[in-house]
Amino acid sequence: MPRRETLTQSRIDARRKFGFGPSEAPSHSAGHGNRPPPRQPPPRYNFDGALEILGKAGASESVKRVYQQKLNEIVCACKLSIHVEDEETPACKAEAFQRAVLWERRRQRALACIRSLWPWDELLNELLDTLPADLHAWPYRENIERALAQSLVEHLKETGVWPKVEEAVRILRNRDCLPAALEQEAARLQSKTEGRSLESAFIELRDRYRGKSRPGLNESRALRNTIHALQAFASGVNEKFHWGERRSPPELIPFLLAVLDAAKIKHPSYEASPDRFRSLMLGHRERLPKALATSDFVPLE
Repeated sequence: MPRRETLTQSRIDARRKFGFGPSEAPSHSAGHGNRPPPRQPPPRYNFDGALEILGKAGASESVKRVYQQKLNEIVCACKLSIHVEDEETPACKAEAFQRAVLWERRRQRALACIRSLWPWDELLNELLDTLPADLHAWPYRENIERALAQSLVEHLKETGVWPKVEEAVRILRNRDCLPAALEQEAARLQSKTEGRSLESAFIELRDRYRGKSRPGLNESRALRNTIHALQAFASGVNEKFHWGERRSPPELIPFLLAVLDAAKIKHPSYEASPDRFRSLMLGHRERLPKALATSDFVPLE
C-alpha cells in the first residue's frame, strides 16, 4: 500500500480543483514557494438521465441548465467532503506535526550554517525593523527568512561562501510547510509560554492528535449528507418526490442512483444491499461518543 502524502499547504491548495474557494490564490500561500494557480472551474457531469426521472427532460434549456448546475454543486461538494475527511483525520494531523518537527530541526541547522559564515542576524533584523511587529513572529518570520535567502542568492554566488551555504539556502527557500490553519494552531500554543521553542509546540500538538486517533476506518458522513441534499433537491423540483408516511417515492431511489453513477461517486449497491442504501436516506443515528462527533467539523483553509 503506498504511503499517504503528508498534509501540507500545497495539498490544501490542490482542493481548488473542485471549484470551491476564492477565485484568486490565498494570500498566505504567497510565501510558501510557488503561488498556486487560481481556482479551477468544477468538473461538469451529465445528469440528463436523472432529470428525465424527475420528469424535467422536456423543460427549457435555461431551466435544465439551472438544474444541472445545482446537481453539479451537490456532487462536487460531496467529492470535496470525501477528500477532506480522508486527509484531515487526527492521525494525518499528527503525522503532519511529526514532519514539522523534522522540518524545524533542518531549518535550525541551515540557519546555524549561514550564521557561521555570514552576518545573517544583522540582515534579518534590519529587514524586520521595516515591518510591523506582528509580522516578527512565526510563521510570518519564516516567510521573511525565505524571502531574505532568495534575495541573497546572487550576492552569495559572487563570494567564496556560496559553496558552503548553498544547501542551507536551498532548505530555507524550498522547505515544505504545514497548512495555514495548523501553523496558526502551533503559533498560538507557542505564544502562551514566553521563550518556548517552536519544536516543542509541534511535539505537543503531535502527541495531542495521536491521542485522538483511533484504529480502523473513520466514520464518513459525506455520502449520507449528499443523498439528503439530493432528496431535498428532488422534492423541491417535483412534488411527487416528497416522502410519504414512512415510504419513499418509487422513483426516488432510481434518481439517486442515476446522479451518483453519473458523477462516479462510490456508494453501496442497491441491488446487493438495499437496506444499507436506504439507511443512508434516513436520519443519522449517532453511534460515536459526543467527544468524537464530527457534525461541527470545519475543514482547513
